[in-house]
Amino acid sequence: MGILDRIYHDYGMPGRWREYRAFLAAAKTNGYTFLRHQDARAAFAAGDQKLLFLRHDIDTDLPIARKMHAIEREMGVRGTYYFRRCTMDLPLMREIIASGSEVGYHYEEISDHIKAFGIRDRALVFPALDGIREVFLHNLKVFEDEMGIKVRTVAAHGDFSNRYLGLFNTELMTESVRTAGGIDLEAYDEFLVGKLSFRAADQVYPHLWQPSDPIKAMEAGTPVMLLLIHPRHWQRAPIRRFHLDLDRLLQEIHYRLR
Repeated sequence: MGILDRIYHDYGMPGRWREYRAFLAAAKTNGYTFLRHQDARAAFAAGDQKLLFLRHDIDTDLPIARKMHAIEREMGVRGTYYFRRCTMDLPLMREIIASGSEVGYHYEEISDHIKAFGIRDRALVFPALDGIREVFLHNLKVFEDEMGIKVRTVAAHGDFSNRYLGLFNTELMTESVRTAGGIDLEAYDEFLVGKLSFRAADQVYPHLWQPSDPIKAMEAGTPVMLLLIHPRHWQRAPIRRFHLDLDRLLQEIHYRLR
């Protein structure tokens, strides 16, 4: 990805909604069942094939997420939307649930801790993990109370601090945390990932999918697929991207100078 591609992607690229509709339509044409993450255990127990998990990580860009959901609702498609605390939008989240899709928690408590304390040595995080797990459980409960639902699945978010230390938010997921939080599935669990025949994530222009185009996999009849979608990869948002990029830059500078 070159800098010019990234600038075009964030500040000049029109909505890629024709392509968005195309892969959803291809899945329906090729006989795939769209699943929420909370459906995984039942679907695998039944031995179903031609399954498609449609996962959305709502890291940023709520207006684009709203457009995505409108298209999916129109096409009779459902999936799972993971919201961070900073992207919670109660009307949209309730609309997603009412349509039959799932809302889950996109958690980032370890990265929050790393940045809050300017930690540069991963070994310093481990003694704090029990406390961070308590923060996670508190935040999950607040998330559920505001939504008025029980969250069944969660997905780890990651940012520069996780990559810098090589320590990811999934470290929070002990059996005791799962039990206390009533969590059935973490999106990176081997139970799910190990059963996937194909997984692709959307990418920055001009290469939309990594590692390859899911439509070809659908046409080949690939049994179990997962597509990871991020709103920012589907339409420009110049003002929002400027503020987000500036905020991220300032966070990283602050972290590195501490």
